[in-house]
Amino acid sequence: MPRIRKKRSNRGNDNELMKRAANICIHEQKSERSVAENLIICHVSLNRQIKKFKTSELGDSPPKYGYNPHTIIFNIDQEIMLSNYLKTCADMYFGLSPNDVRKLAFEYAVKLNLKIPHY
Repeated sequence: MPRIRKKRSNRGNDNELMKRAANICIHEQKSERSVAENLIICHVSLNRQIKKFKTSELGDSPPKYGYNPHTIIFNIDQEIMLSNYLKTCADMYFGLSPNDVRKLAFEYAVKLNLKIPHY
């Protein structure tokens, strides 16, 4: 099953502060690092926000950030079906080893004609 990371902090969520900082950098021609230091924000987050504003002004699609789960093979329903099958097997005292579980998942993905990443 893929791991889903839950965000613990609320850093970078103050949109008004980021917009104000980006406007200072863009319109007043000040450096990103100096503005970030004065407003006590991360200069990398400010850089991302500036790029977002510049693309929105040009009418382009906004850049994508964050975690992109490129290794997810099964959708939620398929994953639930597989996990229910494994739990049923374990309840009947026919538990599978981790290697057997991986082989079963691979065979299931092949049977469903899913795209499997090659490493």
